[in-house]
Amino acid sequence: MRRRRREEKRRFIFISILTLCLVFVLGITFGSFLSRAKGKDRVPEEKKYYASIQISPGDTLWKLADRYLDDHYVSKEDYIKEVIRINSLDSENHIVSGQYLILPYYEGQTGI
Repeated sequence: MRRRRREEKRRFIFISILTLCLVFVLGITFGSFLSRAKGKDRVPEEKKYYASIQISPGDTLWKLADRYLDDHYVSKEDYIKEVIRINSLDSENHIVSGQYLILPYYEGQTGI
C-alpha cells in the first residue's frame, strides 16, 4: 500500500513538473509570436499639420502646389481641392496678394 502511494505521488510530481514545463515553453513561444506580429511591417504614422502662409504677388494655387506638394497626395489636383476646401475658397483662381491661406503638410516635410 505504501509503495503504491509513493509511486502515485512520484507520478503526480512528474506530471505536474512536465505540465509546468509545457506551459512555460508554450508561453514563451506564444509570447514571442505575438511580439513579432505587432511589429511586423509596421509603417510609422505621419501626422498632418497645417501652416498659414501669406500669398505673394503672382502666386496661384498651382504654383503653391508645386512648392508645397509632397507624395502624400495622389495628384496636384487633390492637393488643390484640399486647400480650396480648408480655406473655403470659391474657385482655384480666387486668391489675392496679401491674403493668408492655410496649407496642409505632413510631419517631416520641409519647405513650410
